[in-house]
Amino acid sequence: MRNALMTLCLAWTATACGTSTTVSPEVAPAAVVLKAPWHDMALPIGAGDVHAESANELHIIYGDAAITRDEAGASFGSAIEKSGWQQVNVQAIGPTVAIDYTKGDAALLYIVATIGKRVDVTLEIE
Repeated sequence: MRNALMTLCLAWTATACGTSTTVSPEVAPAAVVLKAPWHDMALPIGAGDVHAESANELHIIYGDAAITRDEAGASFGSAIEKSGWQQVNVQAIGPTVAIDYTKGDAALLYIVATIGKRVDVTLEIE
């Protein structure tokens, strides 16, 4: 699953690079109150729009240069580590960074990607 998600993210990023992708107000969801385990991690959602949330996956989109990939990487990474996760691997390919974390027997994949003026953040727990 982890390799499939990374491959999908990289393919999506590669095809979207060079285009100006924006989220229109008609498509953007209303504000969402995060549920466990995401709420318990005190993630810095800020100006992001939560586009998908389940018990094992969270996808947040920051439009119109609300945050840079590096800012998202630092703030989310800090929150993840404060929640007891330990970083074990980092992969950076073009505008996409994927970071693997572990906590006991659980694994968390954190992907942050820049697509035009947009930054996408995806977290997946296995």
